Amino acid sequence: MSLLILSLILKSRYVGWNSHKNKNETLQLISSWIEEYKNNSYNWAVELKDTHELIGNISAFNVSKKNSNCEIGYCYGREFWGRGYATEALKAVLDHMLKECEMHIVEAKHYSLNPSSGRVMQKAGMIKEAVLKERRYEEASKTYSDLIYYSKKL
Repeated sequence: MSLLILSLILKSRYVGWNSHKNKNETLQLISSWIEEYKNNSYNWAVELKDTHELIGNISAFNVSKKNSNCEIGYCYGREFWGRGYATEALKAVLDHMLKECEMHIVEAKHYSLNPSSGRVMQKAGMIKEAVLKERRYEEASKTYSDLIYYSKKL
């Protein structure tokens, strides 16, 4: 079973979806990603250059050709955090969406309990735009976290 499938099944603390209950649920999601390419929704696997080991994914979704904007989200296995992989992939996808797909603006968001994701966005050249207070309840800490938006324009 790949790391991506395992990471989607295991507890997903910093993402906006529930953990998958089993491998089949994850495989169904991956199948839907393939179908969504028809609707200008993009999902890429991220792998290590040398070993081709799968370490996570990055997606561009809510793509609006009319408004020339979209959102980016990413997810990596914990053992690959803090090594620059997320920043490298985010820079590449931002460049692709802004230049090749002619987006005017690309946005991303993270929860305040995951400030490392905000640092990834800053390192990729994104600018903090907004903080929406107490948008997600954290069961583990019994507290609410803020939703923080970043964006980048060409």
